[in-house]
This record gives sequence, C-alpha cells and structure tokens, in this order.
Amino acid sequence: PGKFNIPLDEYIKNWQEVVKYFGKGKVHTTCLLGFGVKKEEILEKVETFAKIGVLTSFLFVRCKSNHLKNFIPSYLKEDLNELVDLHINAAEIMAKRGLFFKKGEGSGCSGCQGCTAMIEAFKVIEK
Repeated sequence: PGKFNIPLDEYIKNWQEVVKYFGKGKVHTTCLLGFGVKKEEILEKVETFAKIGVLTSFLFVRCKSNHLKNFIPSYLKEDLNELVDLHINAAEIMAKRGLFFKKGEGSGCSGCQGCTAMIEAFKVIEK
C-alpha cells in the first residue's frame, strides 16, 4: 500500500539506473489487474517498461482483502479471453525486446512466477 503515491516517472528513472547494474530482463515489476485500467493503456506501459529492459508480470487484485473490503475487481466483469489476450500481448511485447520470464531464475516473484500466468503466455508465443 502506498506505492501509488510514487510518480511513474520516478519508477522509470530508477529502473533505468538499476538495469545498468543488473542488466535487461533482470529487473521486474508487477501490474495489478482489477482496477479498471484499459488493456491498451496497460500494454503501452508494458512497452515503455520493456524498452528500458524491465519485465512486467500481472497479478489479480483480490476482492474482499483487508484493504479493499467492498471492492469488486473489474476483471470479474471482463471477458476471460480479453485477460488471456492481455497476457499474450504483453509476452509478445517483451519477447520483441529480448525479454523472457524463466521460472527459477532470479529471486522473489520474478523467479517463482507461481501467482502469474506470464510463463504460460510466453509458452503460447513460442509455438
């Protein structure tokens, strides 16, 4: 909680510096789905981050969590195919920039990939 108070430009500036040290594809961010942001806007951000060398994975915000007691995530009203396409389109954007998720590489969320479907999205585009 509270990360939304940090301007996106500040994240981008910091990612650019971090990628210099760790390399492209070794820096990771997460996009929470469910707040009503349009697919096109999300994919524009994925493209921006991929240009820097940052991988983006998607997680679904949980309804009825402690911080969002009466909140109903927008993905519950969306077409499942749109959510699948979002993941695949994001994988295509990152792959075009030479960025790939590899389970077990890296630490934390980027290495585990247990809560996101990005590994599966990359498998789809490999075919």
